Amino acid sequence: MASRKKVWSGTTLMRYEQKVYKIAKAQGIPDELAQTVAKMQTMEFAAGGGLYHRVRMRVRRILNAEETYVSPMFRAPYYAFAQKLHRVCLVKHEVDPEDVLTEFMNKSPELNEDVLRAIMDEFGLGRTPSETTRPEERGTSA
Repeated sequence: MASRKKVWSGTTLMRYEQKVYKIAKAQGIPDELAQTVAKMQTMEFAAGGGLYHRVRMRVRRILNAEETYVSPMFRAPYYAFAQKLHRVCLVKHEVDPEDVLTEFMNKSPELNEDVLRAIMDEFGLGRTPSETTRPEERGTSA
């Protein structure tokens, strides 16, 4: 049975907060503390849940484009690549984007490197010609 598509609307955060509050109360947490827990957890949900969705939507635009089209059946590794790229390169600044690209190409050689590079470019992590080629290859001398 297919699940229904979740819709983010104006009442989503309010409904989420009520749900968290009820769960906290069911566990025996006092009313005031349950309200505090619900508010804090809702703030965390609002800060992170939307970010995941925005990353996925940016990648979906690339995967639907004619020059970088990927069948929906084969998109999961591209979404995983984008999430990891975002987390370790943009949020934590721990890893070079090329290292993430190499890791995914080694794990799944059937992935299209051009599509992965388009995803990197979408997040501003692509290489400029001066970073990827030596001066003699660009036709200038150093």
